[in-house]
Amino acid sequence: VVVSCGTYDDSVFALEYVHHTIDSSGPKLLKPLFVDPTAHTAPVTSVAVKDGVVLSGSSDEIIQVFSIHSKARLGALEMHVGTIRQLKFTMELHDSAYCHLFSASDDGCIGIWRCEVPGGKLVKCPHPSAWECIRQIRRHKGPVQSIAVHPSNRCLFSISADKTFRVWNLLRGRQAYTTRLKNIANDARRLSMSPTGNRILFIWPDKFNMVNLASE
Repeated sequence: VVVSCGTYDDSVFALEYVHHTIDSSGPKLLKPLFVDPTAHTAPVTSVAVKDGVVLSGSSDEIIQVFSIHSKARLGALEMHVGTIRQLKFTMELHDSAYCHLFSASDDGCIGIWRCEVPGGKLVKCPHPSAWECIRQIRRHKGPVQSIAVHPSNRCLFSISADKTFRVWNLLRGRQAYTTRLKNIANDARRLSMSPTGNRILFIWPDKFNMVNLASE
């Protein structure tokens, strides 16, 4: 298991936990994989891990790409002009030729990035130049606070400081539904999707609300 973290002092690091065996002597320490104290020039606000890749977003408006295998920072993805609030990888099918990433930012934009890799697996970290921003979704009128990707990869959910909740049809690349956030989860700050895709969580600092999508 790989755990990646970003800090307010601009650092990004990754740790590994070997969970295949139980040590009767007590908990094991996490093994450091890499530490980059100069990853960003502003606080780190989001990280995402998939296979052999760690991505980090920051208030410096840049997405940095790290290889777990080489334990190094490979470069940056640049498109946003606001703090990167969230990074989300999709769950690719085994026969997929691409890996996809979503980025949400204070500039009101949701970016869709694509990288061509066999089986959609990032076993070997591709160079940042291999990533292409294939679409920029700009319907929100304020900072995008959080996003959640449905396991089917057919739709994306987002909430924003513009007080709206939106559903995006990823097959057509357009908005499918929008409503005022106060109608379902007033002032919610984060979204999280269940592994089955049947439920979505609206999260506040001190509570959460679960919505059953199958009954909506």
